[in-house]
Amino acid sequence: MPQLSNITIKKADGTTDVVYTGLSPAAGDKTPSMHRAETAHAQPALRPTMELSGQFNGPRTARRMNGTYKYPHVVTLSGVDSAPNSSVGNVSFVAPQAVDSASQAEAVHQFLNMLSSAEFKAAFLAGYSFT
Repeated sequence: MPQLSNITIKKADGTTDVVYTGLSPAAGDKTPSMHRAETAHAQPALRPTMELSGQFNGPRTARRMNGTYKYPHVVTLSGVDSAPNSSVGNVSFVAPQAVDSASQAEAVHQFLNMLSSAEFKAAFLAGYSFT
């Protein structure tokens, strides 16, 4: 199992790094680990977060990974910061246990690379699927 660590990603400009600090590991199945962009804002409640959990399906033939990302859009009114709106992303992936690890690795990589492709980013920015 992977160990909780900090995760560095690129901002939208493609060059600036953002570090999501590993705050808490998962305590077992169905409990999420948490990462947060600690330098994004002085108030922890106004920082982007990513939670990830895993669990077996009913017959224990597959593992399901569930993730939720939350990006608060901070505004300042009368000197007070708040986040009246947040962008939220959810992801779920079911990994059967009765397949070889190379095949599973290919499925995971292609799925996550598809989500990070320029085409998917454009669709999410537009708010529309492909036509």
